[in-house]
Amino acid sequence: MKCRYVCVMDVGPRTEQEDCILIEHQVYQEDRLTTRAQYESDFVIMAVCDGMGGHDAGEEASRFVCEKLNTIVDLVDFSGESLQTIMSLVQNSSTHCLPKGSGTTLAGLMAKNNRVIVFNAGDSRVYRISEEGIQCVSQDHSLVQDLLTKGLINENDAFHHPYKNVVNFGIGPAFIKAKLKYDLNIFEEDIYSDTFYLICSDGVSDIMRNQEILDILGSEPLSRAENLIEALKKIRLKDNTSFIIARIYHS
Repeated sequence: MKCRYVCVMDVGPRTEQEDCILIEHQVYQEDRLTTRAQYESDFVIMAVCDGMGGHDAGEEASRFVCEKLNTIVDLVDFSGESLQTIMSLVQNSSTHCLPKGSGTTLAGLMAKNNRVIVFNAGDSRVYRISEEGIQCVSQDHSLVQDLLTKGLINENDAFHHPYKNVVNFGIGPAFIKAKLKYDLNIFEEDIYSDTFYLICSDGVSDIMRNQEILDILGSEPLSRAENLIEALKKIRLKDNTSFIIARIYHS
């Protein structure tokens, strides 16, 4: 399997970078970063975490989860169920390793044996981009998503909702009770060579709609990553903003 990717980070108006990125066995937590590469591996894993603060430890929580994910490259059972179990263990260990009240969202994917497994907790997202357009294949764990699911608001209401940053689930001590009610969202599909994945913190999705993202990235998302961050800056960044654009394909 080959993977081409570009990852971008921008601290935005914040004084601290609480986002963290895992890609190609490297963990990044930079105020500003743009890096692109291609590599080959039997197993691919990548993720974006958005630390939520709580005793000023959002950066610790996001980095903790990325580093833990980086240790599962020898995962024997490549499945959503196995990932659920592993992240439950990470959740439990976070209560001993992180400050009380801290937590992070998580969005990412792993690929092996011609399959892709997308996963998320919280409101960091994964989008699938192909000839069919753009589709959000993750699902937010949030107050606004609950209202949307129940049909109490529509998509436009959700985008402008004043409480859209209220997150119901993530990883870390802040969510130890929430794990009794929520699980990781899992989406699986075969690998398609013409498909790209955009993994992002809510610094992207909070200020740009799906179609706007697609209009900027077009049919060549990897070569237009800088266009996306510049467009986000023009709108005006509200938060730490981080994303990965990746294409996974066979040689």
